[in-house]
Amino acid sequence: MQEQDVYRYRVILSHDAETGQCVAEVPALDIADYGADSAEALSSVQEMIAFHLECLALEGDEIPREQSREDGLYVQVRLAVGAT
Repeated sequence: MQEQDVYRYRVILSHDAETGQCVAEVPALDIADYGADSAEALSSVQEMIAFHLECLALEGDEIPREQSREDGLYVQVRLAVGAT
């Protein structure tokens, strides 16, 4: 099994009154995604985080680490060590 690095990011959930969607924002990465409810929004944003980090790694860019120590909701993403 390949070794993996774990990245943890704070997620802020909100409700978009105009669309009725739940929005999941990741301030540390300046990305967001949405879903019909919080579970769908979290799943979508977690996939987006993984894709974003893989792209950064492939381009040789540094992968940002979460700096926030605030209480709240956090998601974890695992990347193969070779990808970073």
